[in-house]
Amino acid sequence: MKKVTIALVSNYPRKDEVFWLSRRKNLVDAIASYPGMPGNDLVQLQHISIRIDDLLSPGTMAELEGADGAILSGSPLNLSAMDGDMREKPFILALEGYVLRARVPILGICFGHQLVGHAFGCRVGKYATPGSVPVEKDAVGVLRVEPSFDLLRRFPGFRDGPVDVSVEWKHQEEVKPGDEFSRQFLSYASTPACRIQAIKHVDRPVYGVQFHPENRKDEVLANGRSPRQDGQAILHGFLDMVVEATMKGNSG
Repeated sequence: MKKVTIALVSNYPRKDEVFWLSRRKNLVDAIASYPGMPGNDLVQLQHISIRIDDLLSPGTMAELEGADGAILSGSPLNLSAMDGDMREKPFILALEGYVLRARVPILGICFGHQLVGHAFGCRVGKYATPGSVPVEKDAVGVLRVEPSFDLLRRFPGFRDGPVDVSVEWKHQEEVKPGDEFSRQFLSYASTPACRIQAIKHVDRPVYGVQFHPENRKDEVLANGRSPRQDGQAILHGFLDMVVEATMKGNSG
């Protein structure tokens, strides 16, 4: 049986570790509940935990680069602070370097999504109109995602038309539209408050979502599903891609 390793990368500073622990548990639960792919029962998923502020320690980056796929977490950090005296800047640059080098599937969540965009030269800044009340801070809602976004592969008919997905938002910044973004990424979802909600790199298996699929909110929304239910389906869709890429690499 082939073991497939998913790296769970925490972007939380150590002082905020408590906030990562619940998010990490939800990701671990999604890996443990992964139903596998039809016709392929020869794969065993496992995970490793990586801290962003350990990436400059001997061996940690090698461990990350040895994984078959990676999920980059949210964070209370703001990438817009990178131009200032930011203690975490060397670690963020190290993780962005990994994103640029890696050829395995990567999923960035919230801050991780912004880091993916930033790594490829896109601008990141505060979301929503200056002076307005942030409408996606600690909120749930239904997000319309355009057809053929790979992470929705476990949603019936995702290639045929838009899918209304139940999501949880908890963010302060966003990836900004611009020429570099248009060159590097495809965008699949938008809201009035945050124009770039779901992305895929144009020629790499690198994805980002501004919302949190690793949530446990059971509130049933207008589409008849909860953020927990849809979030798990999204994570399982990403795990499908990691398994596919790994098996293809082994057979090539």
